[in-house]
Amino acid sequence: MMARSTFDDMEPSAADLAKIEAEWPVIEAELGVLDAEIAALSHASSPLDWRRVRRARRRLLTALAQRVAVDGPALLVDGTRDGAA
Repeated sequence: MMARSTFDDMEPSAADLAKIEAEWPVIEAELGVLDAEIAALSHASSPLDWRRVRRARRRLLTALAQRVAVDGPALLVDGTRDGAA
Protein backbone atom coordinates (compact mmCIF):
# COMPACT_ATOMS: atom_id res chain seq x y z
CA MET A 1 0.00 0.00 0.00
CA MET A 2 1.26 3.49 -0.86
CA ALA A 3 1.98 5.89 1.93
CA ARG A 4 -0.43 8.76 2.11
CA SER A 5 1.09 12.09 1.17
CA THR A 6 0.81 14.92 3.64
CA PHE A 7 0.70 18.61 2.94
CA ASP A 8 4.16 18.89 4.49
CA ASP A 9 5.50 16.86 1.56
CA MET A 10 4.07 19.41 -0.85
CA GLU A 11 5.51 22.52 0.81
CA PRO A 12 8.36 24.29 -0.99
CA SER A 13 11.79 23.77 0.49
CA ALA A 14 13.92 26.59 1.84
CA ALA A 15 15.95 26.46 -1.38
CA ASP A 16 12.77 26.78 -3.46
CA LEU A 17 11.65 29.78 -1.42
CA ALA A 18 15.08 31.38 -1.81
CA LYS A 19 14.88 30.97 -5.60
CA ILE A 20 11.43 32.56 -5.65
CA GLU A 21 12.64 35.44 -3.48
CA ALA A 22 15.61 36.04 -5.79
CA GLU A 23 13.36 35.96 -8.86
CA TRP A 24 10.65 38.17 -7.36
CA PRO A 25 11.87 41.52 -8.77
CA VAL A 26 11.66 40.06 -12.30
CA ILE A 27 8.24 38.55 -11.64
CA GLU A 28 6.97 41.85 -10.25
CA ALA A 29 8.34 43.76 -13.25
CA GLU A 30 6.71 41.29 -15.67
CA LEU A 31 3.39 41.81 -13.89
CA GLY A 32 3.87 45.56 -14.20
CA VAL A 33 4.33 45.25 -17.96
CA LEU A 34 1.25 43.06 -18.21
CA ASP A 35 -0.85 45.51 -16.18
CA ALA A 36 0.31 48.47 -18.27
CA GLU A 37 -0.37 46.64 -21.54
CA ILE A 38 -3.84 45.56 -20.41
CA ALA A 39 -4.67 49.12 -19.36
CA ALA A 40 -3.43 50.50 -22.69
CA LEU A 41 -5.38 47.97 -24.74
CA SER A 42 -8.60 47.87 -22.73
CA HIS A 43 -9.80 51.37 -23.57
CA ALA A 44 -9.10 54.23 -25.93
CA SER A 45 -5.43 54.58 -25.06
CA SER A 46 -3.56 57.82 -24.80
CA PRO A 47 0.14 58.59 -25.20
CA LEU A 48 0.35 58.47 -21.41
CA ASP A 49 -0.78 54.82 -21.44
CA TRP A 50 1.95 53.86 -23.88
CA ARG A 51 4.50 55.81 -21.83
CA ARG A 52 3.50 53.65 -18.85
CA VAL A 53 4.07 50.54 -20.97
CA ARG A 54 7.53 51.77 -21.98
CA ARG A 55 8.42 52.57 -18.37
CA ALA A 56 7.24 49.16 -17.22
CA ARG A 57 9.34 47.50 -19.92
CA ARG A 58 12.38 49.51 -18.81
CA ARG A 59 11.81 48.36 -15.22
CA LEU A 60 11.67 44.78 -16.48
CA LEU A 61 14.93 45.19 -18.40
CA THR A 62 16.55 46.67 -15.30
CA ALA A 63 15.36 43.76 -13.15
CA LEU A 64 16.63 41.27 -15.73
CA ALA A 65 19.99 43.02 -15.95
CA GLN A 66 20.35 42.94 -12.17
CA ARG A 67 19.45 39.26 -12.15
CA VAL A 68 22.06 38.50 -14.82
CA ALA A 69 24.65 40.48 -12.87
CA VAL A 70 24.04 38.19 -9.89
CA ASP A 71 23.46 34.82 -11.58
CA GLY A 72 25.16 35.12 -14.95
CA PRO A 73 23.75 34.99 -18.48
CA ALA A 74 23.10 31.22 -18.44
CA LEU A 75 20.09 31.88 -16.20
CA LEU A 76 18.30 33.65 -19.04
CA VAL A 77 18.99 30.85 -21.53
CA ASP A 78 17.67 27.82 -19.68
CA GLY A 79 16.67 28.95 -16.21
CA THR A 80 19.46 27.17 -14.40
CA ARG A 81 22.64 28.45 -12.88
CA ASP A 82 25.00 25.74 -14.14
CA GLY A 83 23.45 25.15 -17.57
CA ALA A 84 21.99 21.75 -16.66
CA ALA A 85 18.29 21.56 -17.36
